[in-house]
Amino acid sequence: MAYSKTSKRLEKLLLSVVNNNHTSCVFSPSCIFRNPNTEFKFTTRYLESMDIVQDFVGNYSDNIQISFKVSMTEYQSLLDNMQDLECTIKLQPVDPVTTEELIEQDPFILESMVVIMADQTNMNKVASAGVISDDNDVNGSEVPNTPAKAQSQMTYTCHLIEKGAFALRHVQLNAILTNTSMRDAINWMAQQFGAESNVIIPADNTQVYSNLVIEPMKGIDDLFPCMQSRYGIYAYGLGYYYTDKTLFIYPQFNTDEGSNTAPGIIRILNAPLNSYAGEGCYHLPQDADTFILSNTDKKMLSMNSVGEENGGGTRVSMNTDNQRDNSVKIDDKGKVTRDLDSFMTTISLSNKGGSANSKSQNLKFDGQRSNIYVSTSEMAMSNGSIMTCGWNSAYPMFIKPGQIISYEYDDQNGTFTSQKGRIMSCAYLSSLSPGKDASVPLIKFSCQMQMFLDPEKTADDVVQS
Repeated sequence: MAYSKTSKRLEKLLLSVVNNNHTSCVFSPSCIFRNPNTEFKFTTRYLESMDIVQDFVGNYSDNIQISFKVSMTEYQSLLDNMQDLECTIKLQPVDPVTTEELIEQDPFILESMVVIMADQTNMNKVASAGVISDDNDVNGSEVPNTPAKAQSQMTYTCHLIEKGAFALRHVQLNAILTNTSMRDAINWMAQQFGAESNVIIPADNTQVYSNLVIEPMKGIDDLFPCMQSRYGIYAYGLGYYYTDKTLFIYPQFNTDEGSNTAPGIIRILNAPLNSYAGEGCYHLPQDADTFILSNTDKKMLSMNSVGEENGGGTRVSMNTDNQRDNSVKIDDKGKVTRDLDSFMTTISLSNKGGSANSKSQNLKFDGQRSNIYVSTSEMAMSNGSIMTCGWNSAYPMFIKPGQIISYEYDDQNGTFTSQKGRIMSCAYLSSLSPGKDASVPLIKFSCQMQMFLDPEKTADDVVQS
């Protein structure tokens, strides 16, 4: 079915996703808790919710929360074994119509996650001896002593943390690296956190330092921001994130495909609101890239005017490293001149937003700053827009940290165009639907994606449909 207000090229891409996708994004869940020290094991298939928040800008690891039904006896057993408790979640794709398991599709698995039990209430001390009462009558015994008490159902919520993320939180560094470049230093720092693999985009800063100081004691939460602020790593902002046993380090606001953190790009197609409803899946891998059909509300926050009015469209700083005698030239007549290119640095926004007043220019003086990467990164964030859009029937944790985005849409003239960008966050929120077994509901996800996009293209840049 074709929808109005779409160019032929966009319509063709949208239909390609809908008609050629044979992947299911509806899952039958199973959840296994075990304690390797006590041989405790508990299995449930009734997940009431499973939410995954990956904030690639504001955090450094995944925030995963699950809720499930347990009896009071089962909950108490989990509580008794909470130290070193692990959880493995398996989501097996099912046919969205017949709800039969699709064994030809690989399951989504989160393996041996560390369990954080936020609520550690001893239910025996807040429940009656017979049944859990509404008024939490405190009259408990050490063990459930009636069938009703043992089988009373409750919903419990806990947090899951990847083992590697749990371990790297405790790593702290302090060192002085001699005769090293920032590229080598970042690689060395990443190795110290013990990730199974690292994806590191080479630093823009190629300077070799005689003594590069890592102040005590820097952990995963502040080490890389400290290096970016003190020395400079990237000219277009810093991004770093740990997930799936991998540490990613990349320039957050650089949209060049050469700085991509994954083999392909994510091509998000802007479909009309609520169009193509009822499909089992809305993404289509094609070669190295992946198309995602977005038929939800979109929100766009232009950073151009915000950056211009609040931060300045032109930034001037004095390079303290060059404020020495060798930066001053004296000719044979005693005239003093300075090399302003090395003494003073001026950078300007290249976006098309600009000041609210076309006749004014907002200039900001950054003072003495030898690290120009701080200024360029601050301005890079203002040189574009923040887009928020949705992805229905999403595959969890599919988009990688720092992956390059291509947002493709029809402009106000109905002409197909695109903007490059980079992902900033993905929030996968779950919902339930009836399964073949009434006691085991199926689960699926919707994803809210937030991304940084380059400035809009001019008419000369637009791709004709």
